[in-house]
Amino acid sequence: MTDRRHTGPELREAAFAHPHCPVVSALASERRRWPQNCVVAAIVVVSLQAFLVRAAPNQTPSLPVITTVEAVRELTPEQANRKLPVRLSGVVTFFFNGTSFFVQDETAGIFVGGGKVAPQLAPGDLVLIEGATGPGDYAPIVRPNNVQLVGHTNLPPARQVTFEDLMTGREDSQWVELTGLIRAVHFEPGTQPMIEMASGGRRLTVLMPPTLQTNLPGWVDSRVRVRGVCGTWFNKVRQLFGVRLMAPRPEDIIVEESAPTDVSAQPARPISEVLRFSPHASYSHRVKLAATVVLQQPGRALFVEDGQTGLYVQTRQAGALRPGDRVELIGFPDKGEYTPVLQDAIWTKVGSGSEPQPTSVGPDEALNGSHDSRLVSIEGLLLDHAQNRREVVLGLAAGDHIFSAQFEWGGAERTLAPLQNNSYLRVTGVCRIEVGEDWQAGPQWRAKSFRILMRGPGDIQVLRSPSWWTLTRLLWAVGILLAVVLAALSWIMLLHRKVGQLSSSRSPTTGTA
Repeated sequence: MTDRRHTGPELREAAFAHPHCPVVSALASERRRWPQNCVVAAIVVVSLQAFLVRAAPNQTPSLPVITTVEAVRELTPEQANRKLPVRLSGVVTFFFNGTSFFVQDETAGIFVGGGKVAPQLAPGDLVLIEGATGPGDYAPIVRPNNVQLVGHTNLPPARQVTFEDLMTGREDSQWVELTGLIRAVHFEPGTQPMIEMASGGRRLTVLMPPTLQTNLPGWVDSRVRVRGVCGTWFNKVRQLFGVRLMAPRPEDIIVEESAPTDVSAQPARPISEVLRFSPHASYSHRVKLAATVVLQQPGRALFVEDGQTGLYVQTRQAGALRPGDRVELIGFPDKGEYTPVLQDAIWTKVGSGSEPQPTSVGPDEALNGSHDSRLVSIEGLLLDHAQNRREVVLGLAAGDHIFSAQFEWGGAERTLAPLQNNSYLRVTGVCRIEVGEDWQAGPQWRAKSFRILMRGPGDIQVLRSPSWWTLTRLLWAVGILLAVVLAALSWIMLLHRKVGQLSSSRSPTTGTA
């Protein structure tokens, strides 16, 4: 006889085949209650999930870690402000201090700062950065929680760019290379040296390494190639308005063409030759001029004259000069609003003399451009004037032309002698014209407007004071006269009334017998 063992499913089928069995009856009863049990179980599960959510409200799904600089730079400010986790490895390209630096990986460069203090780093250090994203004030940044130094290597190849590339803003924080001409050097002991460089007709500042030991003034007028990190200047609404380069090492500034022969040893040229046609002229290099000082704006500019030609000179050189001082100037000629300008100039005082005499002009002569940047005197009617701590501005009219005359002073303790509107004045100063948009060749052309830059209160001469009979005073006089007339009429009427009353009281009384 074969022994047949029932498996699980077979046993269940056999059991259910005998409904009168007690076990079968119990299973059948339990089977009828399954729908109710499923409902109860579902309610319990949902309640448990709700309890767990309430018990752990701060738990959020883990965010993916960003591992490339390019991915951080692609974030919008709103996305970067979510503090997304970051884990980057790259090479340090510029180190500010213990709280901020620039790093570059295989995809791009970025600013790291605003987080945990970093170790002392140097250009070329390999670092591992863990932190979070931040919106930055211009482009996204990384706020580090941990910075670990893991090695050292060479800096990556610098991408060659133009000034126009830098002004797009996309090169922010990138390791780049730019070629240009050094226009000025600013260096004081204990400070970080800087150079002003012209490239593509535009200017930018290069922050140089503090350890650079060289003949910095001798670099002026040299053509150089600079490798550095591009930094941006930006306003309060995240808009770029300027750029600079930050060179971390002395070897990142390469002189490709040294400055020409010492220009100071060359003979001085007359101002009239600046930017005149010459088949052998050189635009980018410095020139030497000799002239007489007319006006100084300390730390900013000089106005000088040489015969019948004036010149605007931009210079940051400290030191006081007086009108009449003779100076030698070395600087870069460039186009101005109408007449040339000498930029990044240095001056040397070579003598003193009497103050230059102004040329008397009228509005038409001032507008024809022949006296731009020269010392002139002009007469006009004072329409109004204003004064603050640093500047006095006069508004004048000459014929049908309106112009301004102004001067700067350095102290609030000085006051200007009272000026009355409608006075007739003669003002002396440097004439500056605004060309406008309708320039044309020929003697008939006139500038849009002009203004006079005075040297001080002494350049204002009152030729004729306004008449005492102003409109206000006339109205007051008429009002007082009317008041007197009305008072006199009232007094006369009062007297007539009193006389009438006296006559009535003295007349004889009449009656009947």
